[in-house]
Amino acid sequence: MDDPAQLLALAGGTPIPRLTEFFFDHGIHGLLFATLSRLEIGSHHPQLLAAIQRLSHLEGSRSLLHEQEIKRIDAALQRTGIRCLTLKGTPLAYTIYPSPALRPRADIDLLFDDRDIVAARHLLTRLGYQCQPLVTPLEQSVFLTTQFTCTRQVDNQPSRVIDAHWRISNSVLFASMFCFDELYATAASITALTDTIKAPDPVHCLLIACLHRVTESHRDRMIWIYDIHLLLQKSSSQQIAQAAEIAVDRGLACVLLAGLAAARDAFGTTVDPGVLQMLTEAMSNNAEPAERLLHADGMLARRCAELRAVQNWRRRLHMLWVSLFPPKSYLALQGLAPGHAPWIWAYVKRLACVFRTRQRRV
Repeated sequence: MDDPAQLLALAGGTPIPRLTEFFFDHGIHGLLFATLSRLEIGSHHPQLLAAIQRLSHLEGSRSLLHEQEIKRIDAALQRTGIRCLTLKGTPLAYTIYPSPALRPRADIDLLFDDRDIVAARHLLTRLGYQCQPLVTPLEQSVFLTTQFTCTRQVDNQPSRVIDAHWRISNSVLFASMFCFDELYATAASITALTDTIKAPDPVHCLLIACLHRVTESHRDRMIWIYDIHLLLQKSSSQQIAQAAEIAVDRGLACVLLAGLAAARDAFGTTVDPGVLQMLTEAMSNNAEPAERLLHADGMLARRCAELRAVQNWRRRLHMLWVSLFPPKSYLALQGLAPGHAPWIWAYVKRLACVFRTRQRRV
């Protein structure tokens, strides 16, 4: 990003003392510091520059730790034959950003084939990670969560955190949108980072970035929109057209269109009018279930939108039952296991969680 005034404008009148918090929450503190430093105009905002400089240096250190960790896991995977993809921030940091440290990442997202997820969990445990319980049976997990978190403590250093996924999304609408084999078939290793762990191709990265943004309550987070902006800049017109064709074919036209519009509005991204027209016409000709999710605000609203989007009534009732009364393994993953108390109390807590609306992050 070459214009710091554009970043400041995105703050929408946020008072100067709170700008650091604003940029950190949106994950763009590193981008702003790099821009101010490159243009040598940081003296205009010395306090802001000093604050984001500290955050940027911490982000650089964390990025190096992530790099060491993913190389360590990659080496272990080479000895097992387990296939793996990395999702979200990590592949983007190394493929579309000038420096990996400019793309903040709180954790490393890894995607495994669901046939390998048990073996992957055992591998991470052997590498010293404390892993959350795996939701079983897996066929019910798609209604609840399709990931578990693993944490490794290192003396006097930040914890290493891995989110291990066996589907690309926790949303029942999108969990099976792209199967592992499809993504892996066109994936490639990240040069100078991994051999076994691969990254999805740019077409799927763009679709996943737009999809991920829609499923989050704080979907206007700037770093996610900037991901889409850079992906559009780095992709060829043929790749963007291919992404649009896949989106139309799978009922994701509204999701891709929302991501393109967000990048255009926030960063002035140039988008091919033909692609926009193609996506708009697809939405007009066919009602897409994902469109309900675009207008849902809060956890309960999103769950209702997903429930309505399920076409089969038997499957819809099954989803409702599993959501209200999930397996004990899911309650344990959520920290709701009752200890010596009756399990009924865990289900009461679960119902309270389902019907409590989350506040928007920023």
